[in-house]
Amino acid sequence: QRRCAWWIVGMGKLGARELNVSSDIDLIYVYEGDAETAGNAEGRNRISNHEYFAKVVKRIQTLLSDVTEHGQVFRIDLALRPNGNSGPPAVSLGALEDYFQVQGREWERFAWLKSRVVAPAENAHRHSNGAWLRPVVLPFVFRRYLDYAVFDALRRLHRQIREHAARRAAGHPERAHDVKLSRGGIREIEFIVQLLQVVRGGQFPELRTRPTLQALQRVAQAGLMPADKAQQLAEAYVFLRRVEHRIQYLDDQQTHVLPTRDDDLAWIAATMGFADTAAFLRTLDAHREVVAQEFDT
Repeated sequence: QRRCAWWIVGMGKLGARELNVSSDIDLIYVYEGDAETAGNAEGRNRISNHEYFAKVVKRIQTLLSDVTEHGQVFRIDLALRPNGNSGPPAVSLGALEDYFQVQGREWERFAWLKSRVVAPAENAHRHSNGAWLRPVVLPFVFRRYLDYAVFDALRRLHRQIREHAARRAAGHPERAHDVKLSRGGIREIEFIVQLLQVVRGGQFPELRTRPTLQALQRVAQAGLMPADKAQQLAEAYVFLRRVEHRIQYLDDQQTHVLPTRDDDLAWIAATMGFADTAAFLRTLDAHREVVAQEFDT
């Protein structure tokens, strides 16, 4: 008998250490392989690893996400796991590898690009660069050879991002001012950078980094984007993220839409260092236009 290794993988902004003040966290639970537990002292009540880790996940979810009189630690989202909310709460390493090979979709490569082992502590430190998950995840995210089907899939993903933004804003004019999801928003910057990473990361290992600003620098250093354009996108990213934090400070809601009340807008403008709301909105629009044009290109 020996212990079964397991990992809690932080995805998205948790994986890249880019959390907002009111972020939920995206987690995926992975365990080494299928077997069964040792049971109690008499060796009875054995259960499969599959069942055991489902119980572990449930316990962790309760500890972290239940709201008590002290509030809540984190809202947790497990939807990025294989097969989404219809998949098992924890997945074996072998099943994850099979899923990547047979069903893994382009958007999931972008999601796993930011993945990082966050717990248990000894596994996070010992295996974060290493021996177990990395050989399964890396070939999926950074393919050595690209076929044209990949470019078709990326074009579709690009189109879906814009269509999603347009659909959200239809009948809701205020949603056109979503600093994350609307045209020229944070998501478009992330797509521009991650597109270059997943397409070129197979040949350029130095592009394999999680944080957006660091990735932008490396993309420019590799000659895949003009330095001035990378600088403009970096400035837009920092500006939009600062605005996003302030939106969430207003009432601790997980929203990215600019408030409509004049006093709230004036507060955001003042805390961003602007003399008035109009000057703030002009700068915001200028940053978003730079992003939108680069996204179109």
